[in-house]
Amino acid sequence: MSGNVGTAIYNGLDDFNLFTSKISLWCAVILAGLLGVVGIASIASDSRYLGVKGIVGAVQCKPYGDTAVKNLSECKLGVSFQIDGVVYTKTFDTIASNAYQKDQLIDLKVNTSDYTDVHVDDASGWAVIVIAVILVGGAWLNLWLSRRFKIYSAGRGAGTLWGFLG
Repeated sequence: MSGNVGTAIYNGLDDFNLFTSKISLWCAVILAGLLGVVGIASIASDSRYLGVKGIVGAVQCKPYGDTAVKNLSECKLGVSFQIDGVVYTKTFDTIASNAYQKDQLIDLKVNTSDYTDVHVDDASGWAVIVIAVILVGGAWLNLWLSRRFKIYSAGRGAGTLWGFLG
């Protein structure tokens, strides 16, 4: 009798995890779709910008915001860059994970129609797309492991149920 109860609980936890894993995968796919649109929009908006190398001139950096945010600096950068043989200078604010040094060579994005529109080149659009792929990959891996290994599925089901009740 007790074996049937144990088996019923084990199977119930497995079924519960399979259900929540499928919901998680669908949520991950929807969120990844939204992130993909944001990433593609960010990459597409960069098409009107020209990538150039710039040299940091004046630099003033201070810790960014709360002290709990590690390794972030708020910097006022003075940079110079060259386009078609003409040297331009621009000062702007940026938030960086590393402090800039005077005479450091950095990648910049310059608006092709307005050379005063300058910012530090970042790969945020690609980063968002990579995060979307990792999100779907993790959700798919969880579902695959849940279907392949019943002990994994029952354990995940128990953990999820414990999280709901606790």
